[in-house]
Amino acid sequence: MIQSIGDFLVIYCMDGALAAGQMGALEVDRLTAQLFISLGGRLTVASRCPQAILPRCMGDFPISAPAITCAGGVVYDAAAGKVVRSEALPREEALAFVRGAAAAFRGVGIAAVGGDRTYLLRAGGEAQRWLAKERLSYILAPDEDTAGRWNELLLFGDGQTLAQLQRFALEGPYPDIALHQLEENVLCALARRVGADDALHALCDYLGLARENTVVIGADYADIPLMRAAGSTIAFGGAPQEVRQCAGALTGRSEDGGLAQALYGLLRKYGAAPQDAPLPGAEVSP
Repeated sequence: MIQSIGDFLVIYCMDGALAAGQMGALEVDRLTAQLFISLGGRLTVASRCPQAILPRCMGDFPISAPAITCAGGVVYDAAAGKVVRSEALPREEALAFVRGAAAAFRGVGIAAVGGDRTYLLRAGGEAQRWLAKERLSYILAPDEDTAGRWNELLLFGDGQTLAQLQRFALEGPYPDIALHQLEENVLCALARRVGADDALHALCDYLGLARENTVVIGADYADIPLMRAAGSTIAFGGAPQEVRQCAGALTGRSEDGGLAQALYGLLRKYGAAPQDAPLPGAEVSP
């Protein structure tokens, strides 16, 4: 039973703000997040960013719980310096998929993300432009020269090419690889057993928290699996219709301080909001 803001976890899906060019956090979001945490609230983020560069994407936005990174492939507790969850693609199958996709689709761009490194395996499909936009530093390397585990593959191309890639993955000898749409021109390949919903379960187990006591705030198509797995959901104003349909409540647009409104709404609901800080909040019911 939820009795206070310390009884649940808020997960802010931050990639929608990043896609809109909003690096870091708005001042009102940062201050409200600090207030939320100082009053006992638990707050974290979910992102497709690798764990090592997530702090740069977040800027000075505060969190108080492990973050979901690599589109659910990694859950990382920065405060403890501990990897809570790390799911990797099956190496040989992923290599075969990269080589097969590159041969079948000459213009596709492919990047591999593993731990704190991003490898650009095949330039093309606006890969370098997207990686620069997301502030993902990368190593240009042939796939056989990359060391360690791959948590995810990013594939870049136009809509028609990516649709063909999805069919290629389904029809080919790649039973343990699943492709997900991240943006209009970007696909993410994960181990079929990996997903943001699985990451949420791992995070809840780590924190000793019931999944029903989670609130996910989302804005993008890629946030839908995590929203569906959460106990309660809030969508930003301006989110696609499919995202809004997954939400139990709406808040303002991300660029207008919608995150601050949602957090303050939770503070008001559980009697933790200071009387001298009247910030409009979303009406939410975790």
